[in-house]
Amino acid sequence: MQQGICRELKPGIRIENEAIVVNPYEGCDYNCAYCRFRSSRYPVKPHPSIAKHLEEVLQENPDLPVIIGAETEPLGPSEVKQGLTLRCMEVLKDQARPYTILTKSDLIAVPQYLAQAYYAEVQISFSSPMDYGSRVMEMGAPVTHQRLKVAGILSKHHIKVIGRVEPIIPDKRKFVYWHNTLIPLLAQAGIKEILVGMARLDPSVIDKIKERFGFDLTDFYNLSPKQPSPIGMAYSSDEEEYYLSEVESLAKPRKVYVGRLQ
Repeated sequence: MQQGICRELKPGIRIENEAIVVNPYEGCDYNCAYCRFRSSRYPVKPHPSIAKHLEEVLQENPDLPVIIGAETEPLGPSEVKQGLTLRCMEVLKDQARPYTILTKSDLIAVPQYLAQAYYAEVQISFSSPMDYGSRVMEMGAPVTHQRLKVAGILSKHHIKVIGRVEPIIPDKRKFVYWHNTLIPLLAQAGIKEILVGMARLDPSVIDKIKERFGFDLTDFYNLSPKQPSPIGMAYSSDEEEYYLSEVESLAKPRKVYVGRLQ
């Protein structure tokens, strides 16, 4: 999400960029190499009263869109124990309120969650077309083929699914190969829309990726203190347009719409 006016309303609930942002858990179950909220840095802390607070916030803000899981995974192993996201989904369904949920988890395809997802738009993140790539980049999260299976189940239940794809390694050849492999898989899983963006990594994450995988991304990112936050890839606008046009050329024959992550 773009940075903007942010107002904390309740623990785990805030209004940002004219949207209600809901994070049932502080911290994350997954240890994604590129994420500043990864489990090795931020152990999970639940917000036990979040469903009750969400109901109040929805009544006070009837016209604002709702986003669940903008920062941390809302459907990880902690959710199996706590069920806080499920309770939020129940509140949203009871109020017939459309919402977006961001996830890498396969829990959304479990019947009790499917039953509450009638008004949901589910955005599933993909870091690699291969299981190995997703396994090493997103430790603890379901791998690529599991996420594709989830997308297929949701599509069969007429729940809108969007694939989120953000290249981590800024290399044109790898980027084209990556999307040339992944986009057909997304289309086969029933995904009709993808959002493409450039990854945003802070210096500590860049160091972690170098330590874990042996490649240095420093030269590809704006690391100057003068640069506005969040730190982003040092791509020119021409390069960004090139990437987007490549994705569109791959997606168009498969009737997949391509949007841009901000």
